[in-house]
Amino acid sequence: MIRCRTVWLALLCLVCAVPLWAANETDGRNPINPLDQGGETCATAVAITSIPFCDTGTTLGHINDYPVPCNSNSAAPDVVYSITPPVTAILSFSLCGSAYNSALTIWRGCPSAGGVLVCCSDNVCGDDACCAGVTLQANVLYFVVVDGGAAPNAGNYLFNVLQGEQCPETPCAQDTCTLGNRDIEPVNNNCGPNTPNITCGDSLCGEISMTADRDWYRLNFTQFPCADIRIAVYGNDTPGHYPFGLGLNPKVSLWSADCLTMLAQDSDGGIGLDALLDSLCLPAGSYNVLVEHEGSIGPYELWVWCTPCECACPWPSEDIEPNNVCSGGGGVILCGDTVCGYQELGANDYYYFEIFNTCQNVTIDVFGNDTPGQFPFGQGLNPRVTLYEFIGCNFVAFDDNSGVGEDARIDSLCLEPGIYRLHVAAEPQATNFGPYVIATSCSPCPCDTCPYPNQDIEPINNQCGTFNPILRCGDNVCGEIVSVVAPDQDWYVIQITDGCRELYIDILGNDTGGYYPFGHGLNPAGELWSADCGTLLYQDFNSGAGEDARITTDCLEPGFYMLRIYGELATQGPYIVLIACQSCACPAPCEVTCPQGALLENEPCPSLVDTTNGGCAADEQLFLPLGCGQVYCGTSIAFLGGYVDTDWYRLLVPQPSQVRLCVSSEFDGYLSLYVRGPGTDPCDQRDLVDCEFIAGCQGAQCISMCLPAGIYFAEFKPTGFQAVECWDYVLAAVCSACEPTVCEAPDSLVISYPDSLNPDDPITDVTLRWPPVPGATEYRVYRTSDNNSVLIPTPVTYVATTLDTFFVHDGVIVNDGTNEIWIYYVLSYCEYTHEPCDVVPTAIEPARVLPMRREE
Repeated sequence: MIRCRTVWLALLCLVCAVPLWAANETDGRNPINPLDQGGETCATAVAITSIPFCDTGTTLGHINDYPVPCNSNSAAPDVVYSITPPVTAILSFSLCGSAYNSALTIWRGCPSAGGVLVCCSDNVCGDDACCAGVTLQANVLYFVVVDGGAAPNAGNYLFNVLQGEQCPETPCAQDTCTLGNRDIEPVNNNCGPNTPNITCGDSLCGEISMTADRDWYRLNFTQFPCADIRIAVYGNDTPGHYPFGLGLNPKVSLWSADCLTMLAQDSDGGIGLDALLDSLCLPAGSYNVLVEHEGSIGPYELWVWCTPCECACPWPSEDIEPNNVCSGGGGVILCGDTVCGYQELGANDYYYFEIFNTCQNVTIDVFGNDTPGQFPFGQGLNPRVTLYEFIGCNFVAFDDNSGVGEDARIDSLCLEPGIYRLHVAAEPQATNFGPYVIATSCSPCPCDTCPYPNQDIEPINNQCGTFNPILRCGDNVCGEIVSVVAPDQDWYVIQITDGCRELYIDILGNDTGGYYPFGHGLNPAGELWSADCGTLLYQDFNSGAGEDARITTDCLEPGFYMLRIYGELATQGPYIVLIACQSCACPAPCEVTCPQGALLENEPCPSLVDTTNGGCAADEQLFLPLGCGQVYCGTSIAFLGGYVDTDWYRLLVPQPSQVRLCVSSEFDGYLSLYVRGPGTDPCDQRDLVDCEFIAGCQGAQCISMCLPAGIYFAEFKPTGFQAVECWDYVLAAVCSACEPTVCEAPDSLVISYPDSLNPDDPITDVTLRWPPVPGATEYRVYRTSDNNSVLIPTPVTYVATTLDTFFVHDGVIVNDGTNEIWIYYVLSYCEYTHEPCDVVPTAIEPARVLPMRREE
């Protein structure tokens, strides 16, 4: 151990003793730019006059002047550099990252004049060479030969020389930044929403141009629920990057999205005094990055990397089990608290929510799977939240999707001081569980006046009609029943926009404690009518607290409904309307029965990730096989303005056939037929054959075409203009004989290339020419060396597509002495010109009547 320590200290002292010597100003060469290359011999060697040194060049066109003792079989061309260090130095000479099989030798004196070999390297970093940690004596002339090993032993090289024992493959820096400049002055001098956006994997340039300059960037990422963030700022001290040697001593810090909280900072975690923030595990979302200087200014490069990491909730947990029932259990939450919890499959979590002293306008967020920047993002939970009175657990408010995405939010609820019960649960889906965060905020609100907007616009809303105020899920509004001559009645329009919903409409009057109308006299009644004001759907008088009304509906489809409020027994007074909504599965407007013996799609539903047959619309291209005479029964989902499920089938047509592709569906959809692409990626360059609108509940509708033999894709999906929740369809393929019109193959093919190969040119082009084929819109070229193959045109042998009647295959014959036979095949193709579906006819649906329900 003592000996190892002594050796290390000796080496360390040698490194410390080497200064960065200045460039020789008489040779006219900047050590970084312009880039040139080594000389042919020792007499024309390029001098290395400063460290670090970087150069690029090529050995092609040069000759083999000097040997490679560590590879006796090498006869590669080489080029030469020279170096005379002014002090004893430990240096590394690297060809790592070169474009051929490189080798490297270092000689004290020229090798052709009795020079002494100092280092010989081959295949250190892959097939490239590096002499690491070589000690060079002061004022001694050395020659460095860039050489080659086994074939390919000549080509373009990358040459780095630097202090120490590293073998870098860093590209040579340029005198200007090539990454793109997002340092938009003066916009990014202050933190805010208008600063330039960056994300994981970005690299960019900027400059601290004056001592007061500060550069802000907005970092956004949603690729992972949580990511390990690494941010590097390359300034004066990192070789191989443009700002190297140009002065900046950088500092970097990471801030919260609101610009108020610094999360981390660094000033010298990189090379030398350059900055590096490393291993910072953060939830997905938005952050702010600040680049500034520490004593010296200049240009910089900013690089950002992200890798997945395990999320951890940054807030305390009040999820104190057992807390599964409303009557008791769980932690205490106050105004302004943020706490963590975990929702097990099928469980219920209750908390005490306390308000002190005065009435408070309360907002309660439950962050689950869908809110970027929060710990639970992407971890699966679709939450719902309910607020109850503590005594009796009477309902107060509910929400399941008023937050971001499907996350829950009770917004702007004016509550009296007291204790309430807060209930968090998962939406009723089989795989819905995971972590969540509860965040509460409060502000004072008046207890003696209505804290919500007054939408009771008299006398306009005394009659049913679309001109009345529109209310939506989550709305809370005020009104008043005032009888002057005739009994007053107030009408509102309720609109459901994003999928089917069960409605909970509370009409709070004289009997609900904690709300402004309490004790003011109104005994309210409520009715829900159809949009045409012709059908009474639901009615209630006293399902709320005391004699107050609460309308609870079945699952309602998106659309408009009419709400009527009036006073029972001629009572008058103010009221509050609270509208809560809960997602539900919309009933299909008709029933499509799966035929006996049909194949099943078997895709889990509901699901927002297609792991069954997402085809060309998914990252993993999965298709269900569909043959002539086969029938599939499938399901699909679609959200208005959001996710649309696409189902893809791989249809094999073994011989020219009249193909009828038919669908009977419970929903409106698009049926598309494609020819698969010619290459190994079947979705690339796929050709749309036909696309038809399929009207729901209208029986079987078909695409019928005469098709050549081949592989096709059938795609069926909802239009996205109606909510579809696990509704059914049946898809069938039927084939019969026909005589399709197809393009013929070219009747001749001429292949030309030079009769004799140039020995100095190891590769040669091949030129193909053929006569035009009538009707052909493009030609596909295939190539194989398997002369026993029955079928030449396959995705594996596909080369390219051209619109011309000739094709030049660049550099495909290699002059290496081998005798190889290649077979070319040109296939003409008549492209289909059908346009995608972009016009949606109005679907005819059978009339549906909802039952009336009276609640008393």
